[in-house]
Amino acid sequence: VVSLCEENASRVWRLATGHRVCNILTTLQNAFITSANTFVVGMTKSKVLAVSLWTGSITKKFCCEDGTTIVNFKLIPDCPDIVVFITSAETVNIWSLTDEVICRRVQLPNNFLKNLEDFEISPNGKLGIISRGDENINVLDLHSGKLRVVHASGIIWRQRLSRDGRYL
Repeated sequence: VVSLCEENASRVWRLATGHRVCNILTTLQNAFITSANTFVVGMTKSKVLAVSLWTGSITKKFCCEDGTTIVNFKLIPDCPDIVVFITSAETVNIWSLTDEVICRRVQLPNNFLKNLEDFEISPNGKLGIISRGDENINVLDLHSGKLRVVHASGIIWRQRLSRDGRYL
């Protein structure tokens, strides 16, 4: 278990014993534990950081070098060492924690993120669903880079993928 704190050290606890494993001194926002239980991944000052759950140290880091910022990020459930994030330059990036490289980059249309509400990634990492608070379902094929827009008959207030990623 990770207890995140905004001002003091965050802590990693071993549930079976109730003992503290380590402290995390870096403040993380919107953090997730990878499905392999090796890292807690979060954002700080427009950087995506992977912190070891065993030592509390930053072991992987990604920051945009071109002045853009990271808007949001998600982990891929079936791919424990892959992070998907969207930048202010309206690109979707797939980052390998293991290799510390961008595996794929997909450019979104201009002004697409103006009304970004949320995005979700299918468990297998093939599709991204981007919510903009309008009447469209935006389905991004992360392999081909194609964006499909499906019109709904009303404003979509919430959208979620099924656990297997086959249904929306």
